[in-house]
Amino acid sequence: MNRAERRWLLVFTLIVFLVTLIPYGLGFANQDENRVFTGFFIGVEDGNSYLAKMMRGWMGDWLFRSPYSSADQAGLPALLPYVWLGKLTTPTNQHTQFLILFQALRLVGIGIAVWGTYRFASVFFKELYLRHWVVGLSLLGGGLGWLLALIGQGDLLGSLPLDYISPEAFGFLSVYSLPHLAAARGLLLFGLAAYLRTPQESGSLDRDGLRAGLGWLALSLLQPLTVVVGGLVVALHLCVTGVLAWRGVEGFGWPRWRGALRCALWLGLPPLPVMLWTVLAFARDPYAQAWTAQNILTTPHPLHYLLGFAILLPFVALGLRPLWSADRWRAALVFGWLAVVPLLIYIPIPVQRRLAEGVFAVLAVAALAAFQARPSWKPALLSPAFLTTLFLLLGGTFTTSGPSGTPVFRSAAEVRAFEAFRDFIPPDSVVLASYDTSNALPAWLPVRVVTGHGPESLGGREFRNVAERLMLGRMDPDDIEPFLIEQHIDYIFWKPLATPTGAWDPADASYLQSVATSGKYVLYAVNP
Repeated sequence: MNRAERRWLLVFTLIVFLVTLIPYGLGFANQDENRVFTGFFIGVEDGNSYLAKMMRGWMGDWLFRSPYSSADQAGLPALLPYVWLGKLTTPTNQHTQFLILFQALRLVGIGIAVWGTYRFASVFFKELYLRHWVVGLSLLGGGLGWLLALIGQGDLLGSLPLDYISPEAFGFLSVYSLPHLAAARGLLLFGLAAYLRTPQESGSLDRDGLRAGLGWLALSLLQPLTVVVGGLVVALHLCVTGVLAWRGVEGFGWPRWRGALRCALWLGLPPLPVMLWTVLAFARDPYAQAWTAQNILTTPHPLHYLLGFAILLPFVALGLRPLWSADRWRAALVFGWLAVVPLLIYIPIPVQRRLAEGVFAVLAVAALAAFQARPSWKPALLSPAFLTTLFLLLGGTFTTSGPSGTPVFRSAAEVRAFEAFRDFIPPDSVVLASYDTSNALPAWLPVRVVTGHGPESLGGREFRNVAERLMLGRMDPDDIEPFLIEQHIDYIFWKPLATPTGAWDPADASYLQSVATSGKYVLYAVNP
């Protein structure tokens, strides 16, 4: 990679980061005395949970322990960048520090995604403009999901358009708000690029393989399931090419196969200890098992994938033959990956959608091969793929520049209460609040809650309903104290809702003591 290529990667990364930073900047600019920007406008619930993980890191954790449950947790090797970044913060204006670190991580994630995708594209194309298009489509491309929304079919077959819910199938959602997934894709593609290189191209298969393996070691700490996807792709390719080499098919020889196997070993060995640790940790930790069962990412109807990939698919069909003619060995990986994805995404596991990771980059390579074979064709024909990104950018801009309320913005009075109560709540205390408040609370205070995040809060909707009934004063008073004791709750963050006359009032409960007040918000301690 020469200086001009590195300059392009840097400039493209900065442009993507700065353009996607606009909605965030508008959110901060539109704060006022009545509302505070949470720092997120898409996937706000998950965004708050990332900041809460940073808070746990500041509290001393090195492994992931969810603050959205009072259950005992051994700690898991998951989502570790967020946990570790929290150690760089101090209590003063800590929430703002978290948001700055999140944006820094987003910049790094975009950079890794751009770099890894470019390395992958360079294996297939010598033409720089084709590499650039692969990177652009992989990070910013989409399908026809916007059209479904436009014609009033936004819930077609029981699912939102794939472009708006699947960061695995498309790159932009990761670029926009999920930096760990953006970085994970870049590391995945970087490893596969090293695997596909010949000894003549790499100079040293062992050196390149080790570098890629260290990249996959980092990947195992970011998103372990992506290592599984990469491993399946490599294993499938080795099996297919081994059979073809055994049968003497042109383009498939044993020397190249043995070199690929050696590189595959370099790829797989560094992340192996972390992957084994992850499997054992999830198998032994009851909390991890419950979290996994609640983390449902079901694959939608196949029609959504056809619509999501519709812009690229005609060109993919035209590009497969020239891709095969150019280099059968590398084309076999593309063919195998595209063939197995429809099977992977319907494997009966809770996180089905995650197994589509990286597929859009492969589709982009196959589509651009059609243009390589037909030099008179212009890749601008693929420009409609960027409409989804345009609409998501406009949607984010309108959301943060308009009169949005919760969850994008929070009441300034509530945030003042968060800050005021921090001095009264010992770190790691368990606080009961409404679901909405519980989602934000651990991002501002070093506490745990029993609800607030769909997958991470054990008890799911049951605990959410209990919290809402309590806040509305509709819970049977005789059931409240046993529930508080059972869930090890130390404090109640009382935010009066529309309570009916004669409803339960915490001020009348003998087992509760008011310890702090901020406006209409009251902090009650649960007496032992």
